[in-house]
Amino acid sequence: MGTVTEDCNSVTGYAVTITSANYGQLRTNPDDATAPLAAYSVAYSDATGDITSALTATRNQAKFNSVNNLVVAIAANAQAIAGSYADSLTLQIAAK
Repeated sequence: MGTVTEDCNSVTGYAVTITSANYGQLRTNPDDATAPLAAYSVAYSDATGDITSALTATRNQAKFNSVNNLVVAIAANAQAIAGSYADSLTLQIAAK
């Protein structure tokens, strides 16, 4: 999906938390809770899995210009309704 460049000067490290607007579901209409959806998983550094609540990647020291891949995997589903699906991910970097 893309790359993320992390910068945090906390000597005790930091956490990168990833959340999803639709709790890990791609939707054909983000404003309609009943719209068809498709589940997906996320991989980011040491945080991988479904993103039903949040995923957290931890760092034990300060890092600068640390580039990490954000990968999204969608399982094939022959029963999925045709159309465009979307979700919004938020990444937050917070010092420990």
